[in-house]
Amino acid sequence: MSLEEIKKSIDKEAKSESAKIISAADTESERILKEAGERALEITGHAKGEAKKEAERVSKERISGAEIEANSVLVAAKESVISKGAVAVKRDVASKISKKLIEKSVSAAIKELSKVANKNDIIIKCGKKNEAALKKLGFELVRSADDVLLVSTRDGTISIDASAESLAAKMDGDIRSLLNEKLFGKSRGTTR
Repeated sequence: MSLEEIKKSIDKEAKSESAKIISAADTESERILKEAGERALEITGHAKGEAKKEAERVSKERISGAEIEANSVLVAAKESVISKGAVAVKRDVASKISKKLIEKSVSAAIKELSKVANKNDIIIKCGKKNEAALKKLGFELVRSADDVLLVSTRDGTISIDASAESLAAKMDGDIRSLLNEKLFGKSRGTTR
């Protein structure tokens, strides 16, 4: 065999080997690209799933926050209505409290104060409108503004409010509960 023939034979064998290597490389390249594409789809699908879960979580969180805020606004509005109504009802109740009930309130305050103070040290501070009814209780009366009605010690260290407004204020919880029930349905406790 001549040198030329050996060269041709080596070239032919090299080309054949080169074609086999290129074919194998193409096949391997296709396989790698296919696997990479599948993995990319898998990763993308997972990422989409995670993104969807996160979006749902954020959505639920925002909806929850909005519901809490809406409930808070509703409770504040109800509280405002109940408070305004309670003030009006207490004012009305205070204006309708009889002199007899005032006498009972003052007598109860005197009895309570007598537990800690000498009866001679107890005075009644009242306005002109209650003076006549309270004179018969036998305690010193001290003139004050008409809406004031206090049973107190002479030195003022202890005093009990016995005014019509105070009596009405003591009914605050009942008034609020009744208003809540009448305005908003069955009462589930009072709104304060």
